[in-house]
Amino acid sequence: MPTKEEMEAHLAAKANGGNGGDERKPPSTGKEAAGSSGGYTPFPNHIVEAMLKEEMTGAEIKLFLWVHRHAYGNFHYKFVKYSGEKASDATNYSRRQMDRAYSSLKARGMLRFKNDDEKKRYVQINFLKKDWKQPE
Repeated sequence: MPTKEEMEAHLAAKANGGNGGDERKPPSTGKEAAGSSGGYTPFPNHIVEAMLKEEMTGAEIKLFLWVHRHAYGNFHYKFVKYSGEKASDATNYSRRQMDRAYSSLKARGMLRFKNDDEKKRYVQINFLKKDWKQPE
């Protein structure tokens, strides 16, 4: 049982943005947005389970994660403008590989476009697994 002093120190550290002495948790930044847990990108379980059953290349997986991270991570934009160059820099895949992965995910219905406008390339993950198609 912690002493009164230890409990007060724990609560004070937590109130000041620390991790309350719990080394397993990162310190709080105080900038967490709704739905965020401070440095973590929420990822729906049903999408993870669906991804595990899909045949995806490494580039497709990394692009899928990159889109989700930039749309729903600390950026909170919901949609992200696809850039082969930025995706390439973030994933260590070539721009050509990222563009192929983008085309594949788009054709398979795994990406959703803002206002159904593919030309502007604002995308997010399509959370409706029933809309996903098998690769050709």
